[in-house]
Amino acid sequence: MITFTGTVFMVVCLFVYIGGREDVVIESDDTSRTYCFQIDDVVVDGDILTMTGFAFRYEHPFGEFSLILRPIEGDEVKLVTVCGAARLDVNEYFKCDYDYTNTGFTASGSVNPDIEYEVMIKWPWSVPLSTGVYVSGDEFYYAAAASFEPPAADGAADLKEIVDNGTLRVYRPDYHCWVYQLGNSLYWIVDSDFDFEDNGMTYIQYQMWTTQIQNLPKERLEHNYFWDNIGGYFEDYEIYGDYGSYRVMRRELPADYSLTSIVTGYYKNGEWVWKSYFRPIYEFP
Repeated sequence: MITFTGTVFMVVCLFVYIGGREDVVIESDDTSRTYCFQIDDVVVDGDILTMTGFAFRYEHPFGEFSLILRPIEGDEVKLVTVCGAARLDVNEYFKCDYDYTNTGFTASGSVNPDIEYEVMIKWPWSVPLSTGVYVSGDEFYYAAAASFEPPAADGAADLKEIVDNGTLRVYRPDYHCWVYQLGNSLYWIVDSDFDFEDNGMTYIQYQMWTTQIQNLPKERLEHNYFWDNIGGYFEDYEIYGDYGSYRVMRRELPADYSLTSIVTGYYKNGEWVWKSYFRPIYEFP
């Protein structure tokens, strides 16, 4: 039986394919609810890059895929991708009707260690999709370095702790917002140009999707919701410390169910002003 998620994935891929070229890219926001992808490690020996991690499509049995490195300019690098490594930790976390055990991968290829590449994933019968991950040398990160500006810590110790040790999950310079994950917490960092409400009721949407729908709160199940919504007002969750000219909101990642995709953004007068999808960084026991 084809599931709703699987249907959406195929329709999106078909739309892009019909649209024309192999170099057409779907933004990672559009696909984060359909597949899981994480790089755990990157090693460069000379000009040979090797990365390890895990990837799979939700609500699908295990299927092979290929990984491609795409530079801003120049030729793509088609990595030799070996799929099927056992990841019992992954399967245990996402535990559901599907078996995600053999979802580990190793991928390697010859690269220029001084060039930044965007990591693309290609499933059978699809065009390459952006994973939202970038590699340069043995570093991997989640925004293109050429266009990314982190919050300026300028000696603000608490802000520096988040920026230096956390992992960027959302970068919205157009709305003056960064979201970092540090441990089991998410931090929304905004500058003085963020669009705050004058009445102290700036609503930040925070929605979670999961493979374990049965573990969602009772009120979600009563309304046949397949996601959880724990959005709230920035001002209610704002934390105070040495953050310089920035303001920071902190929320915890839910632990009662697996997390596949998170949606956050600014919600005003019953409508989205902006939103971004992202995956958490998984740290399994």
